[in-house]
Amino acid sequence: MKSLLRLVVFFIAGCLLTVLPATPLMSSPERTAQSDYIEEAKTVYALEQDYYQKRMNSDWKEIYNYQHPGFRKKVSLEEFTYFNGRLDENYWEKHPMHVCGSKSGFLEHIRKHPEQYDALGFPFPRKYKFFADTLFTMNKFSIVKVSVSNDKKYAVAHYKADGKKMLPPWIIREFIVYDHSFEGADYWEKVDGRWVIAVLKDTLGISGANLQYFIPNNNEAWDKMQFVDFPVEALSPKNS
Repeated sequence: MKSLLRLVVFFIAGCLLTVLPATPLMSSPERTAQSDYIEEAKTVYALEQDYYQKRMNSDWKEIYNYQHPGFRKKVSLEEFTYFNGRLDENYWEKHPMHVCGSKSGFLEHIRKHPEQYDALGFPFPRKYKFFADTLFTMNKFSIVKVSVSNDKKYAVAHYKADGKKMLPPWIIREFIVYDHSFEGADYWEKVDGRWVIAVLKDTLGISGANLQYFIPNNNEAWDKMQFVDFPVEALSPKNS
């Protein structure tokens, strides 16, 4: 009886093996390619974490060093700091700052007056401005995933920002704050073997609105690029 039962079990197992599709094993080149992508993603993940800390601390020299070489050729550290880290590489061409009539004069002006002042006229250090929305205060920054392009030359660090947002007091005449969160991304480009922040440019749209995009690819090109996505769980050191 036991022998008959064993034969039946073997027969059923054999049938299942012939019916179920075989799962192909990943070849050595495929494993190497996947490993290359995840190593690049881990590098960008670590850089994004450090970049966040540098911005939180308003470490201007380190933040500036993360910028694209093309950006640093056109925008000085003084300009970058003066605008709280929020300006595109062609800001002067699109938005001339006619403080002294020329860019050289303007640069001289910000070198002499690098401080910003509060409502009472007291100077205070400049802080990196994460977001254009001044009514939002970030309490938590979380990296969600890192995407690496097929050619491993571009990457996107997707993040989620949680915090508090205040309704415009000049409209509602009350102080109302509520929980708010949104998702954003930092765009990275590999230049001469080093990951840096992709250059941000600004152009004037037909309607007069300013459109911002990253070069050498505009937003549409970034959207069309093929990426390999890695959730943050796959990039943490404990999973290495």
